Amino acid sequence: MQPVQTLPLRELTGHHTGGLLSIAWCPTDAALLSSCARDGQTFFWNPETGDKVGQLMVESPNAVSWIPGVSAVCCVSSFYAPFCCS
Repeated sequence: MQPVQTLPLRELTGHHTGGLLSIAWCPTDAALLSSCARDGQTFFWNPETGDKVGQLMVESPNAVSWIPGVSAVCCVSSFYAPFCCS
């Protein structure tokens, strides 16, 4: 059996300036990915094209999560605000 090589499918550039804290795939839309970082930004991406399709500013985000069963609703938790949904 030959070893399997894995390569990135897409590199998302123009990203956060701080360390990446969390990423999450949208369960209802495979063309939607969210990420948040220490720079206070939450980005929404199309992983097929690598394009940013949205942005949300949250002070001190620490995690992103999509709401199961609800189409394209993402929540961001923060140390200062309980959560922010987009």
